[in-house]
Parts: sequence; structure tokens; C-alpha cells
Amino acid sequence: MGRPKKQEPQTELERLRYENEYLRAEVALLKKVKALVEEREKRLREIGRKPSKH
Repeated sequence: MGRPKKQEPQTELERLRYENEYLRAEVALLKKVKALVEEREKRLREIGRKPSKH
């Protein structure tokens, strides 16, 4: 189950493209996490509770 593994990049350009794709995905994930945390904190403030510091 899951995605098949890609072959290792053959050239420097392929390696850099793969790394760029990976970093873009990582940034997108971090943005989603940040948005979820901000939304949770907003909801907690609306009901009068302080957000956790974790």
C-alpha cells in the first residue's frame, strides 16, 4: 500500500527539482498547521479561555 518509491535523481537538476518539490510540500503543511492552531486559539478566546502555551 502507499506510493511507489521514485528512482533516485540522476542529475543535479533532477535532485534540485525533487528537493524543491519536497520543500514546497513541507511549507504547505506548516501553513496548514499554523492556520489550524490560529483557528483553535481564536475559538478559545471567543469562549473566554486562554490558549495553551504548547
